[in-house]
Amino acid sequence: MFIDIHTHTRFYPVMPRSDGSTYATPLQLQEFYREIKVEKAVVLPGASPYCSHGSQSVEELVVMAKNSYPWMIPFCNIDPRMVTNNAYSDGMERMVKYYKELGCKGVGEVCANLWFDDPFMLNLFAACQEYEMPLTFHISPKTNHLYGIADDPGLPRFELCLKIFKNLKFLGHSQAFWSEMGELQSPEDRGGYPKNKIIQENGEVREGRLPKLFRK
Repeated sequence: MFIDIHTHTRFYPVMPRSDGSTYATPLQLQEFYREIKVEKAVVLPGASPYCSHGSQSVEELVVMAKNSYPWMIPFCNIDPRMVTNNAYSDGMERMVKYYKELGCKGVGEVCANLWFDDPFMLNLFAACQEYEMPLTFHISPKTNHLYGIADDPGLPRFELCLKIFKNLKFLGHSQAFWSEMGELQSPEDRGGYPKNKIIQENGEVREGRLPKLFRK
């Protein structure tokens, strides 16, 4: 069985992007998956204000997955600043528990433009670990920049979260994530798809931070 672990869709028309493109509909995705023999897909709803071209109800996604599109595996998208969450309380537990009981299999795609070790983010990670909900995230090279959880070159803040939340399954995503497969030549490398080779022409290995973190 082939499973697409990262896709987006919208059940109703939403505002197109600046280039005129928009999300595929569930029927378009269903036909595409039939062609390429993908049997199930993790659907990540658009609930975050970041990179938003129309939000999507998590509850609506769950109902559609149960009644109309059995190939959908629903995730819930949670912004760490929702409900009563703050730096001094754990307002995320009730929300993560609710969505898990509703039928969601994970959380994401988390796009909040906060640092990985921001107290709001840590509360969300703790709740996901508590209820065994894998979390899909998008990384940004910095704050106040597009969308995604922010980290420095080398992913030191993400590494700290891996040490704190040893039982949380993280699913990484974005150019700033993949670029760390090889050695960064400059901070600008984090803004695009990776070009740095891990295995050099002379056979020398130049790993980035990600392969090392995977092993650890």
